Amino acid sequence: MEPPPQKSKALQGLMGLPLVLIGIALVATITFLLWTRMKHLSQETARLNVQLQEARREASQSAEKSEGALARASQAEENATRAAQQRDAAELARAKSEKLATEAQQQAQAATHDAAQARQVAERLRRERQAELDRLQGILGEIASTRRTATALPRGRVRTSP
Repeated sequence: MEPPPQKSKALQGLMGLPLVLIGIALVATITFLLWTRMKHLSQETARLNVQLQEARREASQSAEKSEGALARASQAEENATRAAQQRDAAELARAKSEKLATEAQQQAQAATHDAAQARQVAERLRRERQAELDRLQGILGEIASTRRTATALPRGRVRTSP
């Protein structure tokens, strides 16, 4: 058996060249793939940063709206409390007014009754006075008639003293 023929060193060097080129191509491909992946990740990170800023802005707006809504709710609660107090005060005032009106009506009825009684008393006193006046006039008429006949004066003429 014969040993295989040995190739020359130059030929051996040329055969290693494709391996080196393949290695360089492999490293270049891996570097390119890593670079594109890094570029994609950088773009994705930038997009996520924009979304994060937008989410923060929306959260801030929501917090401001919530604070405004809370302030309005608080104001509405105060208004409702004030309205309830005013309603209660109005109810008390109405009840007091109704009581005063009832009392005034009772006083008016009592005054009307008292006035009616006073008119009755006044009418009775007027009748009694009229009766007394009529009686006194009758007595005076009799006295005058008696004097006239005693002095023999005709009726209708009154004598005056000198």
